[in-house]
Amino acid sequence: MTATLPPLAPAWERVDFLAELERREVRVPWNRARFSVRCPLPDHEDRTPSCSMSLVNGKWLVKCFGCDFSGDGIDLLAALDGMTSAEWCRIRASREAPLPVPVPARPRPPEPAFRPLCTPEELAGYLDACHQALLSGNDSAAARRYLRDRGLTDGAEIRAWRLGFGVSTKLPKLWCMQGRLVFPCPGGVEARAIDDAQPKYLAANLLTERKLPFALDQVDPERGPLAIVEGAFDAIALHRAEVQAIAVRGKPLASEAAARLRERGFTSGYISLDPDAERQAVLEVGRTLVRAGIAPYWVRGPQGVKDWGEVLTRSDEELLGAVAEGLVLR
Repeated sequence: MTATLPPLAPAWERVDFLAELERREVRVPWNRARFSVRCPLPDHEDRTPSCSMSLVNGKWLVKCFGCDFSGDGIDLLAALDGMTSAEWCRIRASREAPLPVPVPARPRPPEPAFRPLCTPEELAGYLDACHQALLSGNDSAAARRYLRDRGLTDGAEIRAWRLGFGVSTKLPKLWCMQGRLVFPCPGGVEARAIDDAQPKYLAANLLTERKLPFALDQVDPERGPLAIVEGAFDAIALHRAEVQAIAVRGKPLASEAAARLRERGFTSGYISLDPDAERQAVLEVGRTLVRAGIAPYWVRGPQGVKDWGEVLTRSDEELLGAVAEGLVLR
């Protein structure tokens, strides 16, 4: 009698794709629905994360931009196990034969060390050019109006923060900053659109591997407590109220930044992300601080506005009142 193979089962109802990858020694982030890793196929020596994996409608889709592999997660698992997708599903459904031992992956080369994309002098020269363009450039009138509308009307304050207007440059990653408001950051640049251009914010790291907070180099534990906020305007608002602050430029705080703060002598930090920040984002910042030896505290944050940056347009008395009301422990 000829043996009959069981029909193809609805595979995604019974396959834990990420767990299957882990069993094949492919390290993946468990808490993300979209990420890129080095291609796990044994015939592809992938030196950079060129294999994209996305969870779409309950199904993992895989695309490698290095070897051009394309399919869903089962296609990838089947390829790793040296069989067709149909064979893989039938064996999986039958539960009568164990899956073959995965083909061992080739040893991966170590992650390449970060190399600066320019010299500190080149980056400083670009930022100086942007600063001068904002102060007196013919093309930056709209940027100056935007700053006035956001509450930055004092030229001395703009000079103190070395804010700029993106100019043309041959430095890598910075061409797309042209025409945007430029915030100098440690080892890189943050740029904000002054119109409806998307994305609203762009970032470029030229001297550092990770995105480091705005104002990180301008805080000192001897001048008082430290607040951790999201955006550059948020940090500027608190500094105007004589409260030290760094802007993480998004939600995560780089471990390198936390280590620098600890080396500088900070032992505590007051987390005040935007009101719409999820609890998990706040906890992640807190964990990063704890790992660096800094005690985290979560404060209420600005009341009645979407972020600290909005209070820049208020009077000094109102600004101080908002700070007193918002920097209270939850």
